[in-house]
Amino acid sequence: MCLSVFGADTLFPSLLMFTSHSLPRENQAAGGALINAVAQVARAIGLAIATAIQVAVQAAEEGKSVGATQESSSLKNPAFLKGLRAAEWFNFAIGMSGFIVITVFLRGTGIIGKVKK
Repeated sequence: MCLSVFGADTLFPSLLMFTSHSLPRENQAAGGALINAVAQVARAIGLAIATAIQVAVQAAEEGKSVGATQESSSLKNPAFLKGLRAAEWFNFAIGMSGFIVITVFLRGTGIIGKVKK
């Protein structure tokens, strides 16, 4: 849990700094807006996929249809907890893939904000 917050809280400002540093002054606002818009859409899509995974795993564990799983969502239900665990593993995989992409593409950027000579 702590690592997921650490990654999101350091990655997003770093991307905004990189964008504002690499774009000309007149395009910096558009670059920041684009990153914010993409982040919001990605969060919405990621949440929908994680919820679908959670419900599908819970339904498979209970042997019920997906529509019937909503009635038995309780923290004491082992199938519900397995569904949550599967959704968290999906979140972990997305976080690791984002870390790898950022590491590969931003490895040669140097110090962001440093005055160029």
